[in-house]
Amino acid sequence: MDDKQTIRVLHLEDTRMDQILIRSYLQNSVLHNYIVTTMDNLKDACADTADYEVMLVDLSLVDSDGMETIQRLRARFKHRPMVVLTAADSEAIGVEAINTGAQDYLIKSAVSPDLLSRVLVSAIGRKRSEDELVISQERLGYAMQGSGDGVIDWNLITNATYHSRPWQILLGYAEGEMGNAYEDWLNSVNEQDRPLVAERLQGHLEGRLPSYEVDFRMKHKNGSVVWMSVRGRVVEYTEDNKPARLVGVHSEITERKEHEQIYKTLYEVTTDPNFTTDEKIQKIIEQACLFMNTPIAVVGKVTGTIYEVVYALTEDGVKIGDRRNLEDTYNYNTLKDNDIKMYHNVAETEIADKPCYKKFPFNTYLASPLIVNEKRYGTLGFFDVKARNRPFNAEEKNFVRMVTQWIGHHLSHQEFLAAQKSLEQSQKLESIGQLAAGVAHEINTPIQFVGDNIQFLRDGITDVQKLLSVYDDLMGSSNQDFVSNSFSNAVVETKKKIDLEYLLEEMPKAAEQALEGVSRVSEIVKAMKQFSHPGSGEKEFVDLNQCIENTIVVSRNEWKYVADLETHLDPALPKVKCFPGEFNQTILNMIVNAAHAVSDVNKATGRERGTITITTHALDAEYIEVLVVDTGAGISADNLTKVFDPFFTTKEVGKGTGQGLAIAYSVIVDKHAGRLSVESVVGQGTTFHIVLPINSADPIEK
Repeated sequence: MDDKQTIRVLHLEDTRMDQILIRSYLQNSVLHNYIVTTMDNLKDACADTADYEVMLVDLSLVDSDGMETIQRLRARFKHRPMVVLTAADSEAIGVEAINTGAQDYLIKSAVSPDLLSRVLVSAIGRKRSEDELVISQERLGYAMQGSGDGVIDWNLITNATYHSRPWQILLGYAEGEMGNAYEDWLNSVNEQDRPLVAERLQGHLEGRLPSYEVDFRMKHKNGSVVWMSVRGRVVEYTEDNKPARLVGVHSEITERKEHEQIYKTLYEVTTDPNFTTDEKIQKIIEQACLFMNTPIAVVGKVTGTIYEVVYALTEDGVKIGDRRNLEDTYNYNTLKDNDIKMYHNVAETEIADKPCYKKFPFNTYLASPLIVNEKRYGTLGFFDVKARNRPFNAEEKNFVRMVTQWIGHHLSHQEFLAAQKSLEQSQKLESIGQLAAGVAHEINTPIQFVGDNIQFLRDGITDVQKLLSVYDDLMGSSNQDFVSNSFSNAVVETKKKIDLEYLLEEMPKAAEQALEGVSRVSEIVKAMKQFSHPGSGEKEFVDLNQCIENTIVVSRNEWKYVADLETHLDPALPKVKCFPGEFNQTILNMIVNAAHAVSDVNKATGRERGTITITTHALDAEYIEVLVVDTGAGISADNLTKVFDPFFTTKEVGKGTGQGLAIAYSVIVDKHAGRLSVESVVGQGTTFHIVLPINSADPIEK
């Protein structure tokens, strides 16, 4: 069942690429069916009589520029919502655009499909609310001009004012408690809003504004804040054409302003990189509860026939981690029909006979299917034990659709990050597994000569012990003449037999070689430990030269048979704030790729060895650069643009998955705000440039 809301969009844009991009963004929407009509000039747009739900407008067109574009469109289409989409990244222009008549303002470089869809839907809802309010106020004003009910009537000559009784009730005053002077009314206006009120009023009285229209805060008698919207105009003039009487219709818009604040908070939460996905979703449902005026909101995940609460703003009774059979929950019908379900009084419906109502007697219930990565994930539901005094309206339904889409987007991103992290870990484990045999070989060589030298030392000590035994035997004899005559012969014979001179010369060397072997093993183990250490999960300042040297050690078996590896590491290189484990993995990928490239050339040309060169240096006070250069075959121009694409590889089967450079790009660019580029000359070799900020900020969650 396709329940997508159809939204017709008039897109005013004179740049062909931007036309195509925006059309693709909208037509790929999961929750809305966008029908996009594109025009590149204002003349055709104003002449078009088709009906559109919203206009998406670039300020600079072939026949119009700047605020003139908004003014002409607003004059032609008074009630049509308008969103400005332009390249200018200026808060001042954005404010001016909204003040001129646009509902919202987007910057081209920052727009995304999700953001664009949200803003368009929000603009439609906001404009509809504004237009409905204006129409209602006009009708009310015309109907009540005679009685003065719901209006403020101000005599500009005498300064006397009349406040209708309903208006006084809104502010909590009994009849007669408010003074009749304009100043009495002005004193009830929030002090911060008085300059704006005075400016709009003066603009109308002087004829610069066609009507007196302003939203502002007023003080309730009990001290609380009440938002008011005034729509008024001068209805009488003096003989010399000066304003004599102004009548204005007052409407309370506290709820609308609260909703606008909720929208603003939601936007700030969803775009703030400092919040985790879990924190964003929790804050989204908190704001959604305020909008829906329900105390409970639940995000549930469905796996097979099991429904599990994964996020919740809840009172006693529903808890995160609760698991139930789907058929025993309120959400069963929502998912079965794949549509929003709304009940303002559950007790009067068939659900009252279900087990879910008997266990959790919620009388207010609204839920929407939740889609993640184009698959059914679960539901977003709102609950209250109390019944509502009215059904849910279209604005509330559209709001729930929008919030569901936001949560679905963030859950999709969360699943993507989890998959990416798993892929990175798998790639790292794969690399370590490939290195294990080489590292074992690197350790085995020094261990072997350590063993040989220790064997030699053991045999030498045995021989020396024989000589010492001769000394002991002779020194223990009571026949001193025999000792004197035999001593020299026995000692000389034993020295010759054990080759004492050789032992005294070689044993220290053997001990030194054994110590060198132990040191080499220790160096390899230390390098492997530092290379493989998972770190704290946070960025830390590290010595990149040491990281590179450790990686060279653990990867030695990959390159030592095919290339000479040279390093030019700047000893003055400052420590860099990074994820050391992920940087190590990036350098390892570069070295292994370089070794494979060099090896291929060696085999093809009969060359004995190639060269791999790693260089580090500071570019300036903020950035450092690492260069990895090889004398391999180089990369063709066609392949050069694809080397960082996932799963792209030119290696033979079994020598690579095509993930190494894609992950390296993500590590350097996304997680470290750095740059990773490549240049290559076919037949000469390849150079990878890694540029890192010395003190990079934490990665932004995109």
